[in-house]
Amino acid sequence: MFGGVVIWLALSILIGAWASKLGREGVVWGLIAALISPLLAAICLLIIGDSNEKMNSTDASKSISVKPDERDREWEVVKKYVPEVASSLKFILENIGNKGISSAEYKLKELFFVIGKEGLTRDALDIIVVDVKREIEEQERLVKEKASNKG
Repeated sequence: MFGGVVIWLALSILIGAWASKLGREGVVWGLIAALISPLLAAICLLIIGDSNEKMNSTDASKSISVKPDERDREWEVVKKYVPEVASSLKFILENIGNKGISSAEYKLKELFFVIGKEGLTRDALDIIVVDVKREIEEQERLVKEKASNKG
């Protein structure tokens, strides 16, 4: 009996250490393992995975790790060959002009890589336009404020 308790606690400590390595709360997972079951805690950790892992989901069914420079190259290809992206960029440019295009393009790129071309709806594009216009107004306000403080 004493040996079983020692093994149970040792496994719980190992689960806590593993959880910590996965970017989870090690103490919490160690306690969960000790109170419920080290096996169940291990299965849960396997299912929820590593919280430190940065993933880019291009499709709801698959996730792949993508380095930023690879994503930028991929984005250039997408802008050329995916008509929905090209028309979305044109729509945004018509609505905000050149002033906030880099911010808008960044938001569009993130939307495309997370949801795909199905996410490029008129509502989503309107949200991007409104966000970028708000950013531009805030930047202009800060510039005016800075200029008035100097002068």
